Amino acid sequence: MTQTVWIDNYCSTDRSFRVISVGPQLGFRCFTVASGTRGGWRFPTSKKYLWTEFC
Repeated sequence: MTQTVWIDNYCSTDRSFRVISVGPQLGFRCFTVASGTRGGWRFPTSKKYLWTEFC
């Protein structure tokens, strides 16, 4: 099974975000979301979502 973290970018420029997750080890992935759009990252439910931050 998978889960998805969605990011809505309301900024006037493209922004890069990092999704922090754990299980079995801490991991992250940076991705860019274009201005005025929504982006998402899908990952296994075996990982626990912790937080999202700019990168």
